[in-house]
Amino acid sequence: GQFKVVGFIKTGAMHQDYFTVAMPVEEAEKFFGDSWQMKGYEIYLKDPYKAQEVKEKVEKIFGFSAIVRSWIDLNQQLFNALQLEKVAIFFVLLLMTTLSSFNITSLLFLKVRDKVRDIAVLRTYGFKRRDIMLTFLLQGIILGLGGALFGITLALVGQFLINQYKLIRVPADVYLMDHIPCAIEPTDLAITFLVALFISLMASLAPSYRASKLSVVEILRKD
Repeated sequence: GQFKVVGFIKTGAMHQDYFTVAMPVEEAEKFFGDSWQMKGYEIYLKDPYKAQEVKEKVEKIFGFSAIVRSWIDLNQQLFNALQLEKVAIFFVLLLMTTLSSFNITSLLFLKVRDKVRDIAVLRTYGFKRRDIMLTFLLQGIILGLGGALFGITLALVGQFLINQYKLIRVPADVYLMDHIPCAIEPTDLAITFLVALFISLMASLAPSYRASKLSVVEILRKD
């Protein structure tokens, strides 16, 4: 049969705009035939993040007699792209953190040079090389810990402001929303915190080792 197109749907989502047809069910059954599924039901949830959980329960009820798809399944390509972007951003931030850790290294080297006489006095009073090294390692870890806690606090404050005042605005006709919310995963927060401490520890090794290898005799002779 022939059909007259009377309008176009424009939602901003390509898979909906180009693959959705609105027409009477009876006419659709005649036009598409028996091979197409013409009827279905939509379930709206108060908590959209439980879509996969509800989907599994519905599948258990109907078995193979029904095809169940959640909004996450329908937008799987988008989520895959976001996941790839998340991994890329993590490595970029890791590189930035690594470069920033050189500030700890340079600061501790300066501390070692300034505290040469103090190190010699401590060695004279019985401090071992290991104790000197642990002292500077602890100082580097404290610097890294302070920076990590400050960064986490800044991130939490930023999340609150972004969600409260909807700071990240986007075109509603393209993204089906007028702003992008911000959510911080506790797992990501813990991983970032531990990685920052580990990088701080690695950045402190070289100056700490240098301080532990200073010769007390040479220092006292120079003085």
